[in-house]
Amino acid sequence: MQPFEAVFLYGLGLSLITVILYRLLINVKDYNDLKNEMNDLKKKINDAQKQKDLKKANDLTNDMLKASSKQFKMSMKPLIVSMFIAILSLGYMNSQYAKVLINLPFNAPIAGTDIGWLWWYILVSVSATTLFRKIAGLD
Repeated sequence: MQPFEAVFLYGLGLSLITVILYRLLINVKDYNDLKNEMNDLKKKINDAQKQKDLKKANDLTNDMLKASSKQFKMSMKPLIVSMFIAILSLGYMNSQYAKVLINLPFNAPIAGTDIGWLWWYILVSVSATTLFRKIAGLD
């Protein structure tokens, strides 16, 4: 297996594991309800600011901060677990692919056509995580 393929598969695998962990360790319904509540609060805050009702806007902003704090607490446990797995995996991948350059089939801004394994991993994992989160209903 070529190094770029191995890093690609690691990126996909770790992204999938991360999304599965999030799905298992948080209550998705509560998380999505909280996200919807925060979106409603944003709209109400904007309306209150347009109407120049600063007291109402401040009260709604406080409610938004409380909801944001709840959302942060819900996502902390899976974040810590996935960070632990990522750190171990990145350490292993660095030992295996430290000197590997990936030749891209296009000219990337700043990087050109050759990037290191870490940038390839980041490119793959960010894209894959976004896709997997959409499929899992976390976004």
